[in-house]
Amino acid sequence: MDKVIDLHLSFMERMVEEGDVLRELEKEGIRVLSGFTEQQALVRSYYRKFYGEAGSRIVFCGINPGRFGAGKTGIPFIDFHALDHLMPGFEIQHKEKKEKSAQFILSIIERYGAKDFYNAVYMTNVSWYGFQRDRKNLNYYDLPHHLRHLFTTSFLHEMEIVQPTVIVPLSKEVEQTLRQMATDGLLDYPIAERLSHPYHCSFTSNIVESSELYCKAIEQHTVLQRKEDSLVFEVEPLVPVTVEKSDPVTVRLDTMGFKQYLLKRHEVNPAYKPLSESSVKQYHNRLENMFKRGIYNGELEITPEIEHKIDLKYKDTSRKYPLTIRYYIEYMESKEITKKSCNSFPWESLDL
Repeated sequence: MDKVIDLHLSFMERMVEEGDVLRELEKEGIRVLSGFTEQQALVRSYYRKFYGEAGSRIVFCGINPGRFGAGKTGIPFIDFHALDHLMPGFEIQHKEKKEKSAQFILSIIERYGAKDFYNAVYMTNVSWYGFQRDRKNLNYYDLPHHLRHLFTTSFLHEMEIVQPTVIVPLSKEVEQTLRQMATDGLLDYPIAERLSHPYHCSFTSNIVESSELYCKAIEQHTVLQRKEDSLVFEVEPLVPVTVEKSDPVTVRLDTMGFKQYLLKRHEVNPAYKPLSESSVKQYHNRLENMFKRGIYNGELEITPEIEHKIDLKYKDTSRKYPLTIRYYIEYMESKEITKKSCNSFPWESLDL
């Protein structure tokens, strides 16, 4: 798999040498994450260890690296905590915080064992490089339109090297990109039904069903079988959660619990002013409306993409829709096993 590493390194070398694209991104306030170029020796060792054996593989394809996971390590869906686990004895200088997507993927890898998993599954992203603006993640599909293809073309060459039996998209946006590539005659490999992005899967309320769907996809397209009958997933901080497998259930936002929380949140913290029943109903309705329209799907942060969708769909000069999401995040954090405080959000900066 050295060819894959060389492919993506040479791409960035051209970008740096020519300079125009990087300068244009810089004018837009966009920075390309440098984890891969800085950790290229580590990435090469990782790929030789886990992808050294030839054979047919399916591809799990994500969006692009994020600033806490692959944006640091250079390895798709792997953070430094996972590296410590998967490559014991390899000297790793960085001790960064865990990244939720990486921890979810690690839990899937452990269901099969790293060697068997990587002999059957190849992990990558549509864009090998991640992006950051205003200290927040930015995705390839949020780049200026005329620059997007520059960061996704290498994926097509990567697939020519890997020769996957099938590609499994790990988000709606990735599925749309892959199917457009296929329509344009650029991608000639089967595209499976998409799975939810690992970040969404890492939510405590989604772990069981999402893990089951990931495992079913793996077992449908490969000969792998799970080694364990139970799922163990670690939530920050180090609190292991063990649950038995169950039949899939429909994932939806906990809107009724959210409604009850809003009615009583001032009892949790006297600093919060009480909300009237009519206000609570409006927040409840806004949340359900955003969920039905695919604007918000339970993320634990308000991403630039979500803000953009809100701006396109609603005339929201009072910013009630982002506030609704912040309330819901507060509610979900109050339910987390880690017992994070509702005060972890800067409510004093908001006009409540």
